[in-house]
Amino acid sequence: MERELLLDLPAWEELDLAYTAIDDQALEYLAQCEYLDYLDLTGTDVTPRAIEELPQRLPDCSIITEDDETQQSMCRGPAESPENLT
Repeated sequence: MERELLLDLPAWEELDLAYTAIDDQALEYLAQCEYLDYLDLTGTDVTPRAIEELPQRLPDCSIITEDDETQQSMCRGPAESPENLT
């Protein structure tokens, strides 16, 4: 994903980037998405350290990092399951 495309994302609420080439540098742009409440980073090149730090910048966002639903959310703030976000 081109980082420039991420600049158009500040008003997005849900973003599924699973199995894309997104990396730690792109998270700098995602952290500016103040309305983001669901983010799937499963199977990306984002490092565990960057994922650990992301909830501090997106406190109300459910951050998904695994295929196993029982271990998906690293959310701090209101948690919603992906099924309820439609």
